[in-house]
Amino acid sequence: MSLFNDIGNLMGTLMQPDQHEEGKNLASKAGVDTNDFAKIASIGLPLLLQGMNRNNQHQQGLESFNQALNQHQERNNYESFNQFSKNVDPQDGQKIVGHVFNNEQEEVNNSLADRLGVNPDTVKRTMAILAPIAIKYLADRKRQQNLDAQGVQKETQNLTREAAMRARDFNTNDQSKSGGLLGDLFSNLTDSTNTQKNDSGLLGSLFDLFK
Repeated sequence: MSLFNDIGNLMGTLMQPDQHEEGKNLASKAGVDTNDFAKIASIGLPLLLQGMNRNNQHQQGLESFNQALNQHQERNNYESFNQFSKNVDPQDGQKIVGHVFNNEQEEVNNSLADRLGVNPDTVKRTMAILAPIAIKYLADRKRQQNLDAQGVQKETQNLTREAAMRARDFNTNDQSKSGGLLGDLFSNLTDSTNTQKNDSGLLGSLFDLFK
């Protein structure tokens, strides 16, 4: 069964963890407070999808990713998102993050930490929790829609943009609910006047999605 209704609901849960038991469980698993978890998740999940999408542009990477989704379908059978949130494996997540970002992992952690005003280790622990969520979401979509490798490639590309747009729109429409936590986050991310925080490559292309 699919654990997530759609990417919008998932982003809402991740960006308002205090209002969802699943969000609280995930923050606890990461060992971070819910405010930091919300900030990192709003950028971190789209960034993971962006990295997966980039890797899937090469045939070898796409075949490897498609095989990984098949393996997760077979072994990750949970009855609910709540059950998943209590049993998510940070060590497995760290391996996924390593595959997604390769030698850029430290750069990603440091850049997000700098922009979000958190410790790089906080980013690292949270990304290790978000990575299995991204894989589970895509594995469920692959099974539901019977996607082949090319279908997985297209789905990952579409989800990257949708997750970023949902995070941006959620922040715009629900600032009062988030208590101002994310109020200036996306404007800061896309502020090209701050020359000390210009990003290239994966991070730069992701931040363009929030504009």
